[in-house]
Amino acid sequence: MGRSQKCEAALAAILMVASAVFYQFIPEFVSGYRFYFPGTTDQAMTPDFFPRISVSLLMVSAFFVLVTVPLRKSELPIFQLEFNQIKAVLIIIASVIGYVLMIWIIGFFAASIIFLFIFCYTANYKNPYIIFLTGFATNLVVLALFEYGLSVQLPRGLILDSF
Repeated sequence: MGRSQKCEAALAAILMVASAVFYQFIPEFVSGYRFYFPGTTDQAMTPDFFPRISVSLLMVSAFFVLVTVPLRKSELPIFQLEFNQIKAVLIIIASVIGYVLMIWIIGFFAASIIFLFIFCYTANYKNPYIIFLTGFATNLVVLALFEYGLSVQLPRGLILDSF
């Protein structure tokens, strides 16, 4: 087994284990939230329904990757990247991790604007005004859809919750 195959197999195994663990803990993560679909009285979909479906699909996908690893003989493209490309990928991964932490601290709205700014700037969109305005407008639409359309409050963060 080559290094690409070992890398794929390890990633698939990690995703399967993480999915199984997350599947068990989903009810604890979404315990305070509720979904309300206007015009319906259906109580069948609890808040953990969609996350569990997503995690189940992720687990099945990881299983298929694990089963088909021996069929692939070519090297993964990540092993052929140059330093600048690897740096951009690492910045994006770090910004996603930072985004999750920032949602917890400063809330969805502010964290999303910062994340979109970093992501777009890393992807070579260099006009900061357009990036900021686009992020702000996108967040207003998402906020309106969730808050008023679905009656689901997006995370406000520790800072705003303390007021």
